[in-house]
Amino acid sequence: MFTNKLTATPGGATRNATSGDKLSAFTADSSPFPATLLLCKESGCASCLGFDLSSASHATCLDPAGSTFTFVSAAISQQSDSGLSFAVEISPGGCASFSTIPQVNTCYPLGGTFAEFALVDPS
Repeated sequence: MFTNKLTATPGGATRNATSGDKLSAFTADSSPFPATLLLCKESGCASCLGFDLSSASHATCLDPAGSTFTFVSAAISQQSDSGLSFAVEISPGGCASFSTIPQVNTCYPLGGTFAEFALVDPS
């Protein structure tokens, strides 16, 4: 269900992971916010912590609520349903590998336990 961050398009462009367009480069949206990252302790996006994506740091591995918080499902809630100009990536821990949440307004079962996230701008 998740796109591997290391997969790149020809020419080095990265994919717009949240708009549903799997082949184009990132595109800026005129109304990306409000957008909230939901990291959920239960499957089906239940028992979630929400993080305002307009104020979170980019290019930094973020531990959402201390080292003991883990999540098994995730979603990006966005009122405009138009996608974001950056990728939202999650890590099982240690920030060594990431998977991208591919679209907004969809709950994703993660197939394992995850612990961190990062917002990644196009390069």
